[in-house]
Amino acid sequence: MSKTTNQESIVINGGGLTSLLLAMKLSKLGYKVHIVEKSPSIGGMYNSKTYENSIVFDIGMHIYYETCDPEIDDLFYSLLPENEWVIRGDNHKDIAGIFFNNRLQTDSPYVDLRNFKDEEKKRFLADITLRLDKEYKNQYLTAQDYLLDRFGESITNEVFAKILGKLYDHSLDQLDVLGAYLVKMDRVVLYDSETMLDLMKSSKIRSRLAYPDQMTLPPYRTNTQKMIYPKRFGLEHLMAIFKQKLLDLGVEIHTNSIIENIKLDNNLVEKVSIKQQETSFELATDHLFWSTGYFSLAPLMNISLENYKFKHKSMVMVNLMVDKEPNMDLLYYFYCFDPGFSTFRVTHYANYCPGAQSNTHGYPLCVELWANELEPNTDYKALALKELRDFGVINDQHKITFAIEEKYKIGFPLPTVANIETSRKLRELVDSKNIQNLDVIGILSKDNIFFLKDTLIDAFSRISRLKVSA
Repeated sequence: MSKTTNQESIVINGGGLTSLLLAMKLSKLGYKVHIVEKSPSIGGMYNSKTYENSIVFDIGMHIYYETCDPEIDDLFYSLLPENEWVIRGDNHKDIAGIFFNNRLQTDSPYVDLRNFKDEEKKRFLADITLRLDKEYKNQYLTAQDYLLDRFGESITNEVFAKILGKLYDHSLDQLDVLGAYLVKMDRVVLYDSETMLDLMKSSKIRSRLAYPDQMTLPPYRTNTQKMIYPKRFGLEHLMAIFKQKLLDLGVEIHTNSIIENIKLDNNLVEKVSIKQQETSFELATDHLFWSTGYFSLAPLMNISLENYKFKHKSMVMVNLMVDKEPNMDLLYYFYCFDPGFSTFRVTHYANYCPGAQSNTHGYPLCVELWANELEPNTDYKALALKELRDFGVINDQHKITFAIEEKYKIGFPLPTVANIETSRKLRELVDSKNIQNLDVIGILSKDNIFFLKDTLIDAFSRISRLKVSA
C-alpha cells in the first residue's frame, strides 16, 4: 500500500495490543491516528501493576507469540533493541502443564490417560481408532459435538465433560468449541515416548494422540513461531515505551475516554463524540476501528441490548512472592483441571522472564481463581496458598514474602454457545447497517477470532479497505 499524501484521520476505539500495533502501522503509512481508551493506560491486559517496594506483577500471563507475518511481528520487535528481548522457539516456545488426576503434569499440557485402568484405556483407544478415517466437520455447534466426533463417548463423557464442567461451570452441550480449544482438548496422552515415535509417523494419529514429553518433542511443527517477552519484567515498562513511540509518530492517545456517540452520514461514520472525564469533544474521522466488542458498539448503532446477555465468570488474581523457586519444573503456567479447586491457572513468571526474580523478594507467582459469588468474604490469599500447597508448587520450606488479591469487575468471557451466538447476532445487526468505513476488530469480531495472533492478522487484513490517496 502506498503512503497517503494528505492525512486522513483514523479513530481506533480501545487501546489493547492489537489496536496499538495497528495504530503504529497506520501512522507509518501516513494516516493521522487517534486512540480512544477507557482506562488510564494503554495495553489492556498486556500490562502490569507495581506495588510497594517496586514489586511488579503482570496481569496474568501474557506473552507475545509471533504471528509469523513479518509485517506485524517486525513492528513488535521494533519496540526494543534485539538484545533486550527474551526470545524462545521450538520446544521452549510455550511450556505449559495441567493439574490433572491429582498430579501436576510438567511433561505435557495434554490430558494424560496412562494412569487410568487398562479396561478404560482400551475403550478410549478403541473409540479414537474408529474415528481416524472419519471426515471431520469444519464447524461444530458445541464442544460436545466436537469432542464426540474426535474422541468418542468414553473420553468425552468420562474425562472431558468433568474437566470443562469444572473450568466453565457449564455442560458440554452448552459450551462452544472455543472452550475446548482454549485449554488444548484436541489431543490426549496414551503412550510412552518410544511407542509414540512410531505412531507419530501417521498424521491422523498425531492429530489426536500427544507425545508425552513436550521438552523432547520431535520437530513435527510446520512453522517457526517464537515467543517474545522483554528481559525487563513488567509489561507496563514496554507499554510506556510503546506509548512514546506512538506519540513520536504523531498518534494522539486519549486515555480515560469513551466514545459516547457516532454521527453517521450516508452509511459513513462522519464524527465521533468523545467524553474525557469532565469534558467532551468531537473528532472527524475517515475510518473507525472498533476493538472493544459488539456489546459496546451496538447501542451507538441504535441497537437495543435488552434481549441480549453476555455471561462472564468473575475472577480473582492473587499475586504473591515466594523466597525459593516454586516446584513447577520449567513450566511457564499450568491449568487446574481437577474438581474441588477454585484455581483456574497458575503462572511462574521467572520461568519465561528470568528478570522477574528479585534477590530481595523472590519469585513472583500469579494464581487466577474463580470468584465464589456465594461467599463474598472468601479469603482468596489463604485459598490460593492452600491450593498451591495441594498442587505441590510450594511447601513448608517456602516463605511468602508478599501477597495481595486483585478482584476484577470485568470477568472472564465464558466460551458458551449462548455467548458466541449473542456475539454473532449483534455482529449481524451491526453489519446490516452497512457502514462503509467501520471495522470491528479484536476478540470475537469474527467466528473463531480469540487469540492475539488471530486478532492481529485479522486487523491488519482490514488495512486494504482504507481509502488511499495517489
